[in-house]
Amino acid sequence: MSLRLLLRRCPAASTAGGAFGRSPPTLGRDVVGRARSASHSSSAAELGGGGGRGPSRGDPPRRPSPGPSTRPPPPARRPRRDDDLASSRDDARRDFGRDEPDRRFGGRRGSRPHPRRRGRSDEPGERRGSRPPGGEETWKGLDLRDCRSSRELIIVAHDRLEDARPKDLAAFWTILPRLAGERERRGKERGKEGGRRGEEEGEGEGETEGFDRRLRAILARTLRGMRDARPRELAQTALGFARAGQTAGRSSRGGRDREGGLLRVLSDVVVDLKELLFRTVAEASAPHVELGQFDARSLCSLAYAHAIAGVDPRFDDETTLFDLVARAVPPLLDDFQTQTYANLVWSFEKVGRRDEALFDEVARSIIARDDSGDFLREFKPQELSNIAMAYAKSEIEAPDLFDRMGDHVSGLGGPLGGFKSQEASNLLWAYGKAGRRHPALFSAAADYVMLSVSSPRGEDPRCVASVAWAHAMADIDDRVFFRSIANHLATANPLILGRYGLYDLATIAWACATAGGERRKEFYRAVGDEVVARGNRDVFQPQEVANLLYAFGKAEQGHQELFETTKDRVVELCVDLDGFTPHGLCNALWAHAKCGTSHRGLFRAASERIVATKDLGAFGPQGLANVLWSFAKAEERAPELFERVADHVVGLDDLDWFKPQDLSNILWAYATAEECRPDLFRKVAEHMVALEDLGDFAPQAVSNVAWAFAKAGEPSDPLFDKVAKHLVESDALRGFKPQELSNVAWAYAAADVDAPRLFGEGSDFADLCDQRRDGFEDDELSQLYQWHLWRRERGSALDADLSPALADECRRAFFAKVPSHRSALQADVISVLSSLGLSPREEVRTDCGYLLDALVVVKGEDVGVEVDGPFHFVGDRRQTGNTILKRRQVASLDAIPIVSVPYWEWDECANDRERKGQYLSSILGLEKTS
Repeated sequence: MSLRLLLRRCPAASTAGGAFGRSPPTLGRDVVGRARSASHSSSAAELGGGGGRGPSRGDPPRRPSPGPSTRPPPPARRPRRDDDLASSRDDARRDFGRDEPDRRFGGRRGSRPHPRRRGRSDEPGERRGSRPPGGEETWKGLDLRDCRSSRELIIVAHDRLEDARPKDLAAFWTILPRLAGERERRGKERGKEGGRRGEEEGEGEGETEGFDRRLRAILARTLRGMRDARPRELAQTALGFARAGQTAGRSSRGGRDREGGLLRVLSDVVVDLKELLFRTVAEASAPHVELGQFDARSLCSLAYAHAIAGVDPRFDDETTLFDLVARAVPPLLDDFQTQTYANLVWSFEKVGRRDEALFDEVARSIIARDDSGDFLREFKPQELSNIAMAYAKSEIEAPDLFDRMGDHVSGLGGPLGGFKSQEASNLLWAYGKAGRRHPALFSAAADYVMLSVSSPRGEDPRCVASVAWAHAMADIDDRVFFRSIANHLATANPLILGRYGLYDLATIAWACATAGGERRKEFYRAVGDEVVARGNRDVFQPQEVANLLYAFGKAEQGHQELFETTKDRVVELCVDLDGFTPHGLCNALWAHAKCGTSHRGLFRAASERIVATKDLGAFGPQGLANVLWSFAKAEERAPELFERVADHVVGLDDLDWFKPQDLSNILWAYATAEECRPDLFRKVAEHMVALEDLGDFAPQAVSNVAWAFAKAGEPSDPLFDKVAKHLVESDALRGFKPQELSNVAWAYAAADVDAPRLFGEGSDFADLCDQRRDGFEDDELSQLYQWHLWRRERGSALDADLSPALADECRRAFFAKVPSHRSALQADVISVLSSLGLSPREEVRTDCGYLLDALVVVKGEDVGVEVDGPFHFVGDRRQTGNTILKRRQVASLDAIPIVSVPYWEWDECANDRERKGQYLSSILGLEKTS
C-alpha cells in the first residue's frame, strides 16, 4: 500500500478530533514528506503531492545539528478544560461503543482514579507547562505516560493529534506495543480461566473500525512529521513500529484475534505496511546518519528496529541503510554500552549483512576496552551469547574475541556462573558453529550440564543437546562427558526421556556417535525405543531424521524398528523438494547403507531426485561421494544416477575441491557397482599424477584408489608409478592395515604394473605382511595369494616374496573357496557342450587353485570354458579386473587356454539350440557340423 492510499483512508490532521464519518479533505503537497525509495522511485504526485518533491537523500537535513530545535512553535492554544476532555471522551465512547474501564483497579467502571504523580497534569494527554509572566500556561506537548490501556492511549493521541510533535508520536509508538502486549497477556489469562476470550478479541465490528481509523490517522501524521524529527525520535519511532509488528505477529501465529480487535488492526496497519513504514524511516534518517548526528544508542536502535522487521531499505545509489550505519559506527564505538554492542552485531546478522570490516572493528573495540578496564565483566550473559552467535552465524572469524570471551566465562565462579540454560546453550552453540576450541570453556559447559542433570529440577534438554553438539562441531574429545550423557539417557525413566524432543534426541545421538565415539548399545536402544514409542505423535523434521539415522549408522547400531518407523517419512522428505537438504539426503542414504537396512523405495526416490537436480554442485564433493558409496554398498543399481554424477565430475574444470577421501570413495563406488566410465577414471588419474605428492592421501584412500582402477579394468601406468613412488619414499606402508596391504598388492597384480621398488629386492612389503599375518581375513589372504602368483608369473626374486608360513595360509584360503551356485546360463552352456560330444567337466580346480566353469578336450588339449554373466563385466562389455587376472594367470601358470562365453552373445542365439551349438563350435575351433 502506498502512503497516498494510506492517507486517503485516514482523517486529516485538522479533523483528527471529529467524528469518523466525515470525508477527508484533499491532501496538499505538504502531506507526503519524504516517503520515497530507490526500489519504487515514487513521484510526489503519486504519493499525494501536488507535483513537488521531498528532499533527496543527498540533500542536507532540515535541522543540520542536534542543537535547539528550529521547528516553528505549535499554534497558540488555550489550556484544555475539563469539559473539553469530557466531550472528547464522550465522542470516543460513542464511537467505540462502551466506556473505557480503569484496568489498574480491577477493570470496573467508576473505579477511583489513579493517584497522579508529582508534576503531571490533571488529565491524561496534557502536560502542565510553566507559567510565563501574564499567567498564561504554555503548551508542552502530549503526556501519554498516564494512559492505562491501549484504547485510552489511542483516544488521547488521536484527540490531540493536531498538536502532536514528532517527539510525542515517537512516545506513542513506544508505549503502544507495551500496552497492546498487556492486552494480549490479559486475554490469555482469561482464556485459561474459562472466561471470555481476550479483550483484544471482544470488540465489535464498529469498535474495531474505530481503532483502525484512529490508528491510521496517527500513523499518517507520524509519517508526515518524520522530515522534522530528530535522530533519537526517528530511532524511537522505528523501534515502536518494529515492536508493534512483533506484538501483532505473535497474535496471528497463536491463532488469536480472529474476531478483530486492536491486535488485528495493528497487523493490518503496521505489519501490512511494513515496507512503506521502514522505507520512510530510512529516507528520513539517512541524512542524519551520513552527517554523524545519531548518537551511539540511537544509531543502534535504528538498526535494531529494522532488523526486528527484517528489512534493509535500498536507496537510489544502490546503498542500503545498513551500509550507512556501518560507516557511521566506528567513530562511536567508544560510546557503546554492552547492550549496544550486542544489538548492533545481532542486527547485521539478522538482516543477512556480512560486514567483516565492521565486525572486526567491534571485536577490536571490545578487546581494547577490556584490556584497559575489565570491560567484559559489564556484559550480561545474554549479551555475550548474542555477540558470539552473531559472529558464528555470519561466519566471520574473530579468534581473539572468542578466546577473550571464553577466558572470561570460564573464569566465572562455578560452572558458567550466572548463565541461564538458554544463554549457555546459545554461547556453546556459537563456539561449535564457529569451530572455536576453548578447552576451559567447554570443560565448564560440560560441568554445567552434568550439574543440571543431577539437580532436583532436572536438566534443560535443549541445553544438553546444544552443548553436546558444540563439542562435536569443535572436535572436543571429552569422552567422559559423552559417556556420562549416554549413561544418563540409557538409564533414565520414561518421564525424563519424554521431556526430550526429537531434535534433542537426534542431536545428542549424533554428537555422541560423531565426536564421543560412543558405542554403548543400551544408549542407542533407549533413544531408538523412545522415538519408536512416539510413533506419529511428533512430526519428524528433515534434519532430525537425517541426524538420527546418521548417528545409528556412525555407531553401527542397527535398530530395525526405528528404521521401519521412519521409512515412510524418509521417502516423503526425499521426494519433497523442500524436504531433505542435499546434506540430509546423503546422511539418510549413508545410514541405511551402513546399517545394512534395505529400503529400495528410498534409494529409488533419491536416485530420481538427484538425477533431476539441475546443479549437482549443491551436494558438494563429499555429498556426491557419500551418495555413490551408499548405492554401491547397499547393492542398489542406479545406472542413471552414476551416469549423471560422472558427467558432472568430468565436466568440471578441475578436481581441486575434492578431498582425497572423496576421490577414493567415488572410484570405489564405480568399481564396486561395476559402472563403466573410463573418462571419469582418466580425469582422476590425471589429477592425481599432476599433484606434487600424495601426502594428503590416507592409507585407506591410497589402497582404495589403486584397487578401484584395477577392479574396473582401467589400469593407468603413470598413476600406479606415482602411488609406488609415494609408498616407497614416504614409508607410508608402515601405517597400512592388513586390508590396505592386500588391496595394494592385488591392484598391482590385476593391473600387471611392475613396481620393483615397492615389491622387489630391498622392499619390506613382504615383511610388513608377515608382521600383520594374524590380522588378515580369508578374502585378504586370497588377494595376497594372487599377488604371490603374480610374482611367480613375472619371475620375480623369491627372497622378496611371502614367508612360507604366510604363503601356506594364503594358499589355504584361496583353495578353500567353494564353487558358486550354478546359474541357468551355465547349465545351458554345459548342456550344449554335452550335445557336441565334448563331455565337459564342471567346476574344475587348476593347479594354481582357480575354479573353471567347464573343462573340455579339444584336439587333444585341455580348454577352459568360462561362462561370463553380467557380473564379469563393468558396464556392458569391459571385463572386470578379477576376470582379467584369472584368465591371464590360468593361461600363464596353468597353461590352460580360456574360452569366454559372454552372456549377450549367448542371448543372441535365443532358444535355437542348433545355433548355440554352431556358436560353441566356432569359438572352440571345432570343425563345422553338418
